[in-house]
Amino acid sequence: MFCTDFRIIAYLPIVTDQLALRVAAKRRKVDGFTRVIYRDPVFGKSFAKSEDWADDVDDWYARGSLRFEPAGGGFSNIVTADYFRAGTVGTGQVLVAARPVGVLDQKTGST
Repeated sequence: MFCTDFRIIAYLPIVTDQLALRVAAKRRKVDGFTRVIYRDPVFGKSFAKSEDWADDVDDWYARGSLRFEPAGGGFSNIVTADYFRAGTVGTGQVLVAARPVGVLDQKTGST
């Protein structure tokens, strides 16, 4: 299993006490814990690639902010931009077969 979780934040003054840039980024990558090994009973082979995991995570997040405060201006302006990409597959539960029982069986009388 491979797991990476990193964060980076940078604050860059462009014009002293007037214009500044702040950038932050985060990535989380986990290969997962549940390997897909299901073999289809009809075709007799697995349709999953060898690197498939049923619960892997690959998320990216970034934010940038630009702050402008003119000298003696009496106001400030902050412009922000966000980016997020989710590459999460989900939980490691694989349904192989199902047979409805209960209400349908009681109405038809079959078991």
